[in-house]
Amino acid sequence: MLSQGIYIYQPASVGSGDYTATLYFSSSTKAKYLAIGDYLEDSVGNKYEVISGTTIPFSDGATVKVHYLDNDVSPVQDIGFDSKAYTPGQIDYAPKYRTSGNITSASIYASEEYEYTVSATWDSPSQSNQVVVGDKFVDKSGKEYEITFLTGSKFGDPFRCKEVEKIGQLPEIGVATVYHPTENQEFFQGMELTDPARTNIFNRDKVIIDQKLGIGSGGGGSLTKSMQNKSGATIDAGKPVSKKADGSIVPADSDSADGQTFVGITVDSIADDATGDVYLVGQNIPGALTGLGFTPGQDIFISESTGFTNNPDSFSGGDDTITRVGIADCAAGAASDTVTDLIIFAEIQVTP
Repeated sequence: MLSQGIYIYQPASVGSGDYTATLYFSSSTKAKYLAIGDYLEDSVGNKYEVISGTTIPFSDGATVKVHYLDNDVSPVQDIGFDSKAYTPGQIDYAPKYRTSGNITSASIYASEEYEYTVSATWDSPSQSNQVVVGDKFVDKSGKEYEITFLTGSKFGDPFRCKEVEKIGQLPEIGVATVYHPTENQEFFQGMELTDPARTNIFNRDKVIIDQKLGIGSGGGGSLTKSMQNKSGATIDAGKPVSKKADGSIVPADSDSADGQTFVGITVDSIADDATGDVYLVGQNIPGALTGLGFTPGQDIFISESTGFTNNPDSFSGGDDTITRVGIADCAAGAASDTVTDLIIFAEIQVTP
């Protein structure tokens, strides 16, 4: 929890080294971060472990039960917030620096490293300009990133970062928090975070992120992708699907011309003419094939000129290794016959 000033009111012994007391926090909204196992220290240094409370999350002014740690005496009552509550093991009770702000742009820098280029403005330049490589920030969705590169002007120029949990999710535009992590849990333990990061982090020693693997864009590529069903019927969840030249999907079928370009398996059922998520055969790399004139569903190969081709039969000589790198596809969402993306599905088909 947050290291927090408290005052202890009406302490009383209940036997066996246990005591009850009513607690008031200097910041009443932060009382909810008190948890079983946290420590209280009274104004003269006696320490106690929280073993139960009337409510967890705790409410300001509620009663808690504690057990002594080093001296079996009743906690000393005070009314000046001269006592404190904290989580044991926290080395840094307050961060060296921390500020909130806004991400204004984000783009892929190195997809294979889940690394991004980000521009942001911070509410406290004097705080943000103390940040160093290895510090962290949390985006609008509550996802955590580690800073990998800063210019000499710090946040005056775009900086680079990588995902802590690698799922291929581009940092979201909007509110963000940058901070220096604590040493013990490598996470910010200072003042309460602003929404929405607060709802994901709860100011404790870890990040809790409830995400479906790979949903989103960017990064090391998504492992799922939104696609449009134009087969004329609902495609049930867990069914293999094929990519048509118009960018839509149909049920995969080894005996059908439209059903032979397997791209993945439906996550949930997708109604006709609706879009839904598909587990891919490999990572989706947005924009990799933009402007190259391919058709959705085509096999894409390494060309003889270090680029991509859909026609390995055009190779000259007999010394080529024919490597399929993946499947051409349109952007996520509504079906389109314009190819922008590459779904990785690598296979060496011929070696010299």
